[in-house]
Amino acid sequence: MLTPSDDHHGPPVAHASETALIGAVLLAPEYFPVVSNLVRPEDIYQDRERRVYEALLWCSEEGKPLDIAVLVDRLSRVGALEAVGGLAALAELTDHAIAAHARSYALEVRSASRTRDLMNCVETASTDLIAGDLPQDVIARLKRTVDVTDDAIPDDTIAEVLNRRMNWLEEDVSVGAGLKTGWGQLDHMLGGLRGGQLIIVGGRPGMGKSVVLQNLCCEVAIRQNQPSLACSLEMSADEWVDRTICSLASVDATRYRDRKLEPGDISKIGEISESVARAPLSLSDASKQSVASIHQKAAQVALRANLGLVAVDYLQLVAAEDRKRPRQEQIGQIAQGLKNMAKELDVPVVAAAQLNRGLGDRRDKRPRLSDLREGGDIEQAADVVVFVHRPAMFSEKAHPDEAEFIVAKQRNGGLGTVKVDWIAKHQRFQSCGSEVQEDFWDE
Repeated sequence: MLTPSDDHHGPPVAHASETALIGAVLLAPEYFPVVSNLVRPEDIYQDRERRVYEALLWCSEEGKPLDIAVLVDRLSRVGALEAVGGLAALAELTDHAIAAHARSYALEVRSASRTRDLMNCVETASTDLIAGDLPQDVIARLKRTVDVTDDAIPDDTIAEVLNRRMNWLEEDVSVGAGLKTGWGQLDHMLGGLRGGQLIIVGGRPGMGKSVVLQNLCCEVAIRQNQPSLACSLEMSADEWVDRTICSLASVDATRYRDRKLEPGDISKIGEISESVARAPLSLSDASKQSVASIHQKAAQVALRANLGLVAVDYLQLVAAEDRKRPRQEQIGQIAQGLKNMAKELDVPVVAAAQLNRGLGDRRDKRPRLSDLREGGDIEQAADVVVFVHRPAMFSEKAHPDEAEFIVAKQRNGGLGTVKVDWIAKHQRFQSCGSEVQEDFWDE
């Protein structure tokens, strides 16, 4: 996250990312080759972090281990240990760092540095123009500077990628497993939700898209204790929490809304509320949110803890950066922006999406990929598309509890339909035939 420098008028500085970058390298030295390809010492603004980074570079070039002991020795030899705060300060660098986010930290630091470079260029250009330099000469110098400043981010070599995948194969299976959704058959089909994925949950109005996202956040943040961010552009935070309570406590949503609770409801709500209050779930219910603002909030959560999930309800309500573009292009940019965020933060991003109303005129009411509203680019950006379908919305013969999760797209797996039960009064989808477990919180 970029913030103004300490005088509040200076250039932007990625304070937290600079500190977290050093901490991530100390936690996982194997990421340093990637980091050092992106960040130069002069890219780091803060004196302590820059001195430590220079020492890390020296250690790497000399083939020495990148650990605290060697780092302390190097800093002592160059007379910089006291300047960086000593051993205690070095040890604290890892407190708010997540090793797997090292590349994301590096990109933030690099971006802030390039912004400062450009600001300096513009300031120099203004001074030169005032001094009487010819505009074409100033423009030419600016262009040369921009060409240097806006250099491309190096790609991974095939050897680096192969090494990562071989390490992944050697890991315990549970380490690389995706996040569980709470619906067993869906987990079996998808292999869980994985970092870098954009998962679209599509459905007609009233089908339960928001309920799916809310149920998913409950599973990940409350039962699995994974830090999560829910961006609700349609429901308020109060509504979100009300639904969560009714779903987890198995309390009738209508009774809850009308505050006509039964004695048993009160005790169940009390028990569930304690667990909900402890959950590492951040809620954002601002009605106007862009991909950039969602990304910023997610990055802030990721700096504090290992972010497990981002949920966006819903995609078509996210503010477009360029509203002058055709609507379909706007939606495409939003979808691609969410996908880019998923990759950069290495987190699954689940976004609800509206469907065209035209499918209601078809004989076959089951949704298809072509039903995604302004959806060609959504389909292209998504790794997984799951449709929520409740036959009773279209047919009186269908059972009101019957529902389906239709996996219509999956980049790395098969397609199919998962049958689930819709419990309307509790605002919950659950696996077929299962009951609400009283031991929901038991492991």
